[in-house]
Amino acid sequence: METGEKEAGKRCAFSVTSFFCGCGGLDLGFRGGFTYHGVDYPRTDFNLQMAYDFDERHVETYRRNVGTEVRKLDLSDFDVGEVPSARILIGGFPCQDFSTCGPRRGLASQRGRLYQAMIRFADAYDPEIIVGENVPGLENIDGGRILEKIREDVSHAGNRGGYGVEVWKLFAPDYGVPQNRTRLIIVGVRKDLLRFGFPEAPVKTLTPENYHTTRWAIEDLEEVVDESVPN
Repeated sequence: METGEKEAGKRCAFSVTSFFCGCGGLDLGFRGGFTYHGVDYPRTDFNLQMAYDFDERHVETYRRNVGTEVRKLDLSDFDVGEVPSARILIGGFPCQDFSTCGPRRGLASQRGRLYQAMIRFADAYDPEIIVGENVPGLENIDGGRILEKIREDVSHAGNRGGYGVEVWKLFAPDYGVPQNRTRLIIVGVRKDLLRFGFPEAPVKTLTPENYHTTRWAIEDLEEVVDESVPN
């Protein structure tokens, strides 16, 4: 970890472990500390202590762009004792078996049950907050019963009375993301902490009249000639 990251970690109040980190989009949003299109996104009080993904390409991308505290790990079969505890657990668990453009096998597939890795973490460490991300198809597959099963599993996780759970349905362009995509954000707060309140869903920052386009997001890459990283 570089000096700047160590200093940031010292002042951070909330340790974060990330499952299914992919290239690090969710993690970078939690951490902040970057500038994009002239807008500064300040460093937050979240310390990304370790991230995990099964795909080595994802791990390498994360390492190059987000941070070095990332490891390749098969979360379908892992020793939870080898994963550090954290106050917050985040994860964009695999969506292919819930997506309307995927095989829609739901919980019948091993991949569809991978969210249970997050439950195992919660059972072991009782994080204060759990944040999961997935596709909107999760709310209608099998008549909504799969999403209800996941909510129920999160609500009963851990050893301190379980979690209060909300599901936020967010349309990405409303928040500045140049993708015509909706996502479900599953938020669990440990019940002994609910006396302090529940996080509020984010307020929309843009309207259809000023949504960002793909060109706005990546036109600066047209002139990139560096081929040191495969395209």
